[in-house]
Amino acid sequence: MLVNNKGNFEVSGVEEIRKANYERKYSYLKKITQPKYKHIDLNLDLFPTERKAVYEAKIELSNSLKLDTLYLNFAGFVTVESLKINDIALKESWKDEVQDLSAWAIPKNIQTDEKLILQIKAIKEYVGFVQDGEQDQYDLLQNGSFGSIRQFLPVIGYENEKELSENRVRINQGLPRLESTLPKIDDKVGLKSSFFASDAE
Repeated sequence: MLVNNKGNFEVSGVEEIRKANYERKYSYLKKITQPKYKHIDLNLDLFPTERKAVYEAKIELSNSLKLDTLYLNFAGFVTVESLKINDIALKESWKDEVQDLSAWAIPKNIQTDEKLILQIKAIKEYVGFVQDGEQDQYDLLQNGSFGSIRQFLPVIGYENEKELSENRVRINQGLPRLESTLPKIDDKVGLKSSFFASDAE
């Protein structure tokens, strides 16, 4: 039986290494201020028999500081067809295919705009099979969608959900133990973040 013709079937050991590498390589993004979601308009066309969705999103972002780069974590199997801010097409500075993380340069003339409108055109289409419940494809089903909006729209900045949360696994991967998955009580950034979504107001 053909299971992995495009490299997207991921055994748990490989997944652990990928998550450990994300934290090692991109933890610096925690210190880089990014805009936050304020309002979302999403138009989604589902094609469940093809395990596919075609969609467009118009997202209002807050922008309290001068922003020169936008860091976006898209879910797996998402292909971005176009990305604009305030009707200006953005250029992809770099992309990490393994981690589904990309950086987009913000034009200087809109870096200090208080209101940023992010426009996304994208396709999500599953190929191959899954290994366990963490990789289930509930968001594209014949009888409806059970997926989070995060299955279609990106996490902005550092994505905490990509970190390893079990200390046993973290130690195996050479990472320090976690005292808690919640920020410390004196963490100024953590206090300003929503419990449900760190990149949303």
